[in-house]
Amino acid sequence: MRVITVSLLSIILFLSFYKGLAFQEKSMSKADIAFISNEKDTDSIQSFLDQRINIDIDQAELGYKVYLDRGLKEKNDTIQFWANFYLGQIAYSKKKYDLAIQYGSKSVQSGEKLNQGSYIISGLSILGACYQKKRDRENSLNQYLRMKKIIKQYNLKEYEIENLVSIGQIRIRLGQNEKALISLKKGLELLEKPEYKSQNNYNAKYLSAIQGIGVCFYKLTNYDEALKYYYQGLQHAEKSNLKEYIIDFNLNIGLTYIGKKNMLKRFLI
Repeated sequence: MRVITVSLLSIILFLSFYKGLAFQEKSMSKADIAFISNEKDTDSIQSFLDQRINIDIDQAELGYKVYLDRGLKEKNDTIQFWANFYLGQIAYSKKKYDLAIQYGSKSVQSGEKLNQGSYIISGLSILGACYQKKRDRENSLNQYLRMKKIIKQYNLKEYEIENLVSIGQIRIRLGQNEKALISLKKGLELLEKPEYKSQNNYNAKYLSAIQGIGVCFYKLTNYDEALKYYYQGLQHAEKSNLKEYIIDFNLNIGLTYIGKKNMLKRFLI
């Protein structure tokens, strides 16, 4: 059985380059269709389709549709999950968000039938990302809150930090800054534990949490606390030589000093 290990923060991103790689051909050979439809070793089918994604995303899409038909005919929920999951990612990469939501929802249903928590979370991640792109942040938040319950139910701690940070970031956009702080601080608390420092994309998670906390305090006009976290993030970014984050934190620090100065002016008037 294949196991999902891809980070939720990057689960959608690996297909973003497809436009430059896709060929013009829009049909599959009879041999490929027969292979996907009949091969008993489903891992070899999945490997074949994975390779197609990296070469020709349109061919991969056709292949996964054939694979989905097979899963439906055989009433095989595992095949249906993988086919819907990748078709959802492909649709997302093509900015067909409503279609991606359909595939993502079906992958969640298959995950529930299989009682596989990581499958459910992966399907929900597609839904959350799609609703974000559609600027339907309430629905996006609901998907991440569903993930939070699944993480607890299946004890999937490896997803907990990213989920907390995602919830916090969405709540900021919804103006729910106090609730956002709770999620982001919990995420930061976990990130500062030694056992979590070996996680993939650690710096991105850590700095996203720090930056989010700073933004919350800024929006709550608690400028001193905002500066505290921004400087903490800047120090980490400089130590790791992460230039993009260094620029972001310096900009936020500058804006915060301006906000603090304007608040003092209003206080003195």
